[in-house]
Amino acid sequence: MAQLIREKGRGNEGGIAGRQRYEEIITGTQESLLRCFKEKRKKKEKEKKKEKKNKEKEKKKKEKRKKNKEKKRGRRRKRRGRRRGSRGKEEVEEEVSSSVEKEVSLSEEEGGPHSWILETPGPARLVSESLAQ
Repeated sequence: MAQLIREKGRGNEGGIAGRQRYEEIITGTQESLLRCFKEKRKKKEKEKKKEKKNKEKEKKKKEKRKKNKEKKRGRRRKRRGRRRGSRGKEEVEEEVSSSVEKEVSLSEEEGGPHSWILETPGPARLVSESLAQ
């Protein structure tokens, strides 16, 4: 590239004029090269900034997705609870105690298939004893 500039500078002009022209061309090319490098540097910096922004956006999106998934999960659980019929503890306890009472009464009357309840130590026996009192 330097050779081309020298040849152009010498061109038809001779002496001092030719030398001045040669210097102008060289300084001009140096300036233009510097300008090119600066522009490239600016472009690279812009690209880096864009990449950084994109990464931050992706991060935010991932966090948002994660939160939404957690919310969905909670909603699903609530729905499942409703479907299963969410009953209070008291209702369930009443059902259990009534079923134990039936089994105890059957075992006392007939001595049938439920007679093992009276023989086994455990919550069923404790319930039957408390009912007997």
